[in-house]
Amino acid sequence: MLQERGELLYGSERADIAAFLRFSWPFELPVVEPIDLNGQPSLIVWVNIDAGALAVSLKDDPADVLTYIADAEHRWRARGTRRMICSCGSDVHEVSVGYQLDEAGKNAWIVTGTRCPDCGLLASPVDWNIERGLVA
Repeated sequence: MLQERGELLYGSERADIAAFLRFSWPFELPVVEPIDLNGQPSLIVWVNIDAGALAVSLKDDPADVLTYIADAEHRWRARGTRRMICSCGSDVHEVSVGYQLDEAGKNAWIVTGTRCPDCGLLASPVDWNIERGLVA
């Protein structure tokens, strides 16, 4: 359940990321998928807002070992990439990805959502359009 504190939204469980994305995104998101790496839901999040891209890694992985979300790898630029740190100081987040498609099933829009497992803060750090549609 989403909890409002001031202008921010918080969640008590991972499923709240999907509720947050559907609440905050102005269009329907028929699919919102949680992201795990090797069964681990608490991940380091790397964001490049200028490139419109997001990648994740395990806490113990070197900084250059990244798993890119959707088509983010071809957009990725080392310059401008930042590690996401919560205002509470946590450096790990739970991550989900929402997908919006046009009527023809093309031009997928990727919307990312995160939840800090320490304080519950919900965020949507970056979203982007995939012009060729989703590639399975």
